Amino acid sequence: MNPADLASSALSVFSTRFLLVILFPVTAGSLYLLCLVWAGAPEGRFAVSAIGDTAGKLGGGKIALLLLALLVAGFLFQAVLPVIHRFWQVLPILPGRSGRRRAHLRTKHRLEATRDAVGQVLTLPVHERGAVLLAARQAARRLDHEYPPMDTNVLPTVLGNSLRALWAGVGRSHGWSADAAWPRLYAVLPDSTRLLVDDARNTLDQALALTTVWVLTAVAGLPLLIPAGWWILLTAIPVALAVLSHRGALAAVPLYRATVQNAFDLHRLDLLRALHLPMPADTTAERVLAAGLCDAWHRGTALPSPYDHA
Repeated sequence: MNPADLASSALSVFSTRFLLVILFPVTAGSLYLLCLVWAGAPEGRFAVSAIGDTAGKLGGGKIALLLLALLVAGFLFQAVLPVIHRFWQVLPILPGRSGRRRAHLRTKHRLEATRDAVGQVLTLPVHERGAVLLAARQAARRLDHEYPPMDTNVLPTVLGNSLRALWAGVGRSHGWSADAAWPRLYAVLPDSTRLLVDDARNTLDQALALTTVWVLTAVAGLPLLIPAGWWILLTAIPVALAVLSHRGALAAVPLYRATVQNAFDLHRLDLLRALHLPMPADTTAERVLAAGLCDAWHRGTALPSPYDHA
């Protein structure tokens, strides 16, 4: 391998996703803690002017060591990102999880009752029907976007339920099960669609990564600021940023859902072409074929079907 290829291979690990989702949050949190240390917080004093003076005195060796530490922390953080996703969906270490889950179940059941009330709309006076129909449509939309269909899959967090609703809902109108079909469909997406999906996913992951980093930063920074007296109020900065980042994650879920649904709407038949399966004649035939494929993928078996190599 020539030096150019070696350099290209080394730089390939620094993808846009790594830089935005992993390295940026880790660097932001690390800079906050470094500024506390450089300002003298652990020693019981705090001087903002000392931050620039201390940073300016860093030699090349210390800077290289800091950069190496950031990269190591970034790679470790990347490895636990799936765990971070699961944590914010379930919040396993916080009290009251059972109560929050029961509250979400009550909300889900109330929405289901409102949605199902449309079945009795003809028994109501004419002037009341419009309000009932509107409430039923709104309840149905909230159910589709905020809760998984089965009660057993309801989680104690808004984020967890929204993500479970996402993967239970996208592709369903065409007969596809997203958890089985999505990894295969993603592989055949054109670059333009994949870019939209990746951007939406990166936005969600970055928000969750920032939430985690700011929470950890607030916890790590607290003992550094305690000796500095009222400067301990600076802990409110990472706490506020953690709250904003978590709200950003919640706001990113609908966008991610829209991009994944768009991929199913526009390119699900491309997956059938890639599998060399015959095109369904209509939507009913597609639902039958899609259900059979997804069921076979769930069971790890092959779907008996003629190939179309045209």
